[in-house]
Amino acid sequence: MATSASPSTRTARAGTSPVRSRPSRWRPGGSIASTPSTRPRGARRRGPASRFDAIDPTEGGASSRTSLGFSYDLGDAEKGHWSLLAYLVDYRLRLYSNFTLFARDTTNGDQIEQTDDRRLYGTSATYRRLHTVLGAPALITAGAQVRADDVTASLWHDSARMRLSDCFENMNPCNHTSGAIRNLAAYAEEDVSPTSWLQLTGGLRIDEFVWDIEDLDPETALTPMTTGGTAQRAIVSPKLSAIVRPMERVDLFANAGFGFHSNDARSAVSTGGRGSVARAFGAETGARLRPVDGMEAAAAFWYLHLDSEQVWSGDNGGTEPSDATRRFGADLSASWTPMPWLAVDANIALARSELVANRGNGGALALAPRLTGGGGVTALHGPSFVSLRARGIGDRPANDDGSLTADGYLIFDLVASHKIGMFETTFTLLNLLDSEWREAQFADESRVSPTAELVEDVHFTPGAPLTALLTVGSTF
Repeated sequence: MATSASPSTRTARAGTSPVRSRPSRWRPGGSIASTPSTRPRGARRRGPASRFDAIDPTEGGASSRTSLGFSYDLGDAEKGHWSLLAYLVDYRLRLYSNFTLFARDTTNGDQIEQTDDRRLYGTSATYRRLHTVLGAPALITAGAQVRADDVTASLWHDSARMRLSDCFENMNPCNHTSGAIRNLAAYAEEDVSPTSWLQLTGGLRIDEFVWDIEDLDPETALTPMTTGGTAQRAIVSPKLSAIVRPMERVDLFANAGFGFHSNDARSAVSTGGRGSVARAFGAETGARLRPVDGMEAAAAFWYLHLDSEQVWSGDNGGTEPSDATRRFGADLSASWTPMPWLAVDANIALARSELVANRGNGGALALAPRLTGGGGVTALHGPSFVSLRARGIGDRPANDDGSLTADGYLIFDLVASHKIGMFETTFTLLNLLDSEWREAQFADESRVSPTAELVEDVHFTPGAPLTALLTVGSTF
């Protein structure tokens, strides 16, 4: 049922988040070429001495993110509650990657340099109020959001982090743009409880996107090959959900709704906005059970359709829109607190993903997870805890025909936290058993040396070994 979580007296509260700056610089193990059987051949087939070495040791990069936020709350849910938020983020990235090694340029190699200088800022306002609908208690929520992104991005062909004169078949840069991306959204939601055993929620969101891209590459800026231009698109996303409580410890639920994902701004202007905001439709039904105090279990069966899937493109070092896809599966979760100081939880997700249009491969969709899960055991003592956690993913096809496999993993972590007053110290041991595992994985055609054969293989970034982290934080 819709209830008020705020006191009946009107209050005002303002807050400013501290300036957060997170610079980082890394020189990772890089993209190591595997083999279908994951046994060494050539690069591992003539490759690095260990899984943390790299065929191209100059891969890596640097990034930084600085953010500032401000929030203001006024009123209460019974008479009307306002929440205002404003934020500013500055983000910088310079990334050197070599996904295909010597496949395209047997002299200098295929290293690419990606830069992204981005400032994003925005604001949102949300209004909530308790009221009645035909005598039934209800909570209405309405709001608006504005976000602006100013982005300068480029892609270059490099050798050992030095820019070359050519971008493979063309001149450098491969692309260089300055873009202004604007998003304006408004939404409303009504949450009403007609009876003590039924809760209904309906909502509607409207989004407007505007893209304005300037081509900074003098070779293409004034030609039909330009990546510049303008476009705009709007999309409406309704949703509806219902929760039925046939008995005190059982909830049955069903929901359905529309959403979207947006594509790269340069792609948006190249098509005049067509396909730039890919429609998504999702539905879910399931149940939540609380058989005894301290125990909860849930099961949900779901379906998701995307008008356009984002797929990996090794040539541009990113993703690009592809065909429509559908996914369906089941999520299962459970938690249990057998004693006040002990908690156990687990979750597992099963999924099938496929392209709607069969390309002769049974509709297989590369890298789509089929099995994921996690869980843990936590010992509690006041504000302190120690938790043993597990996380994993099953094997899945690395390419569309399923001839290559992206290996799954099962990793254990140990987390301990202790809080004294306003200070909290957390100690984490990641990958407790020091297992060998693969983090990012994708299939690509690569050549591990200028004279080697061109082979489609699984490229992967090795997962972190046993790692200790210590963090100290404070709240005030």
